[in-house]
Amino acid sequence: MKQLLLLFIIMTFSIASAQVKFGKVSKEEIELMKSNLDAEAPAEIISKVGRYDVYLSKTEKRFEVLKEVEVRVKIYDKDNTPDRLLNLVIPAYIISNGNNEKISGIKASTYNLENGKLTETKVNRGDIFTERINEYLEVQKFAFPNVKNGSIIEYK
Repeated sequence: MKQLLLLFIIMTFSIASAQVKFGKVSKEEIELMKSNLDAEAPAEIISKVGRYDVYLSKTEKRFEVLKEVEVRVKIYDKDNTPDRLLNLVIPAYIISNGNNEKISGIKASTYNLENGKLTETKVNRGDIFTERINEYLEVQKFAFPNVKNGSIIEYK
């Protein structure tokens, strides 16, 4: 039993350490000039991690679900990269009983290598726009600033 528990702990830490850390872009990632999987790819998703937490809200007396998503994308050819990667649209569904989805805490940045240094350009809160599509759907939109060939874009 102890061996099984030890194996589980080791596997958990090895999986956790293999994940990309949000906001920690390496120089190796930024210097990469083409994909190892497809040399002609205009962009490549380096990491996409989602996490769901379910908890009981004591004030609302109901279960709530918190979804957190972290995505990191390497841009090789900005002009041929799909627009959906450079201009993000995040949907939030509106439910008639008031249990609407809410989007909060958006963090997004573009990373570039300039004069041998890694620079970060953040998406400002004022650059994130909310648009009501219809009575059931609202979206938040933003574009990544300062995207160039070789950039890494990341959002949470």
